[in-house]
Amino acid sequence: MSKNSYTETISIKRISFDEFDQFYDFFESNTRKLFPQYDPKAIEIMLKSDSRLELKKKLKKKQLSFFVGLVNDQVAASLIADFAPYGGISEFHWLMTDPKHQKKGLASSLLQFAEADLIDQGAHKVKLDADQRNLNFYQKRGYQIVGKIDEHYFGTEDYIMAKSLQKAKPENYLR
Repeated sequence: MSKNSYTETISIKRISFDEFDQFYDFFESNTRKLFPQYDPKAIEIMLKSDSRLELKKKLKKKQLSFFVGLVNDQVAASLIADFAPYGGISEFHWLMTDPKHQKKGLASSLLQFAEADLIDQGAHKVKLDADQRNLNFYQKRGYQIVGKIDEHYFGTEDYIMAKSLQKAKPENYLR
């Protein structure tokens, strides 16, 4: 936990099952606000697929992990990740920060926290999809563009990005 120059208390953590609803309220609201590349109908389709019930099931089954950045105990940023690496590789989904808390290092801290969690689980690489708006953000944090997909989900142009977390070792990825 730290304090920034605005005297806000900031903390980053992986949420428990009991904390899921606070995460989901933030996720649902900000998915509608922060992704202008998607048509509103596409957003509704995505939220139906990633519904509260579906994501909660995936948390309970340990298929996904949910990380949050809290400012004064309120969710201000979130990240969904694969629960455990497969073959040493994990994937990040849906990194978002409330606009009033952007440019304060919250998303960077959230990424670092989740990356450290993956290293502890033996991951050697993480990948994600990003649009043009976010390439610079990820590149500054060590992610490299490894591919581009035109007409990706819902017709958007996305880039596949990856970051090496540590050397690939069979004792890690064959756990």
